[in-house]
Amino acid sequence: MSLHTRIRQKLEEKKLRAADLARATKKSPVAAKKWLDGTSVPTAENLKVIAKFLGVSDDWLLYGGSDEQESSNNLAQLNVIDIEAFKQKYNIPDSEDAVKFVQAPAKPFPIQKRYVPVKAYSKMGMDGYFTDMGYDGNAGDGYVPTHTAGPRAYGIKGTGDSMFPAIRNGWYVVCDPDADLVPNEFVQ
Repeated sequence: MSLHTRIRQKLEEKKLRAADLARATKKSPVAAKKWLDGTSVPTAENLKVIAKFLGVSDDWLLYGGSDEQESSNNLAQLNVIDIEAFKQKYNIPDSEDAVKFVQAPAKPFPIQKRYVPVKAYSKMGMDGYFTDMGYDGNAGDGYVPTHTAGPRAYGIKGTGDSMFPAIRNGWYVVCDPDADLVPNEFVQ
């Protein structure tokens, strides 16, 4: 059954006419007649008004299926029943202590940032080998701000495009030898 057939069916059940539909949607009777003939489709905004006017859900008007708005009211109850069945199946008690979201204590994010010194320039060649740029560090290249680096952290200015787009030419990289290793992260 199509959209216009469902609209026509509900109008007949409620003993309403196309003029009543036009009045409810504040559209012309010609537009309402086109909706009922199937030569035009109502906009989403008009569809919501039509559904409310006919006492059905938007989904029923568009796709058919279970009748009336009762189906949308039953969905919430079905979800509750499914959750209760899930709890019984997996023996989950109703207490708040039943679920622990975090097993390990989360480290608080430091609010205050600190600065780490830029110790070197680096250049990775096309063959993958590190080239020392002859920079001893602490010669006035400054400091880089960071929130999470440890006390032994340092900065390196990257040159070249071998790591593009992850690390671009001229970007600073903060290296922290005390940091925990994370899969898929760069290691310096």
